[in-house]
Amino acid sequence: KAMREAALKKTDNLMVNKEIKKYARRFRINVELAKLIYNISLDEGVDPDLIFKIIWTESRFKTDCIGKVGEIGLMQVRYNTALSIDPGATRKKLFDPAYNIRIGIKHLKDHLHFYRGDKKLALLAYNRGRGRVNELLFLGINPANGYAKKVLKSRM
Repeated sequence: KAMREAALKKTDNLMVNKEIKKYARRFRINVELAKLIYNISLDEGVDPDLIFKIIWTESRFKTDCIGKVGEIGLMQVRYNTALSIDPGATRKKLFDPAYNIRIGIKHLKDHLHFYRGDKKLALLAYNRGRGRVNELLFLGINPANGYAKKVLKSRM
């Protein structure tokens, strides 16, 4: 029985490694970064494919990326957003890939929960802010700005 379990675990590891290498090739990134994104996504209970697509859209996998309004790192997290998730957040920490990914995913998960799993609305809130999305919905205006479509279709 122990040998069978070891063989199954090895098979699982091989399948995971194959999946990680597939992401590395697809997005033209190193395997270590792909592994980091994949593992944190699973650890946080979010589909890795969605996270890879968000990172591609937000920063093209540039860890030192800074956005127009101060968004930082791979997932382009704003400092104030990070503080709302982790009171110990610093701008410096947001340049750390693992920290940035985890904070970005937690932020996305909050939107996914709020919008009851609706990926498009969660992505719009990630991009535009939940307040703006809710304001537009309240006014009967479609909050879509192309972001959700861009993320969901990226690197297909």
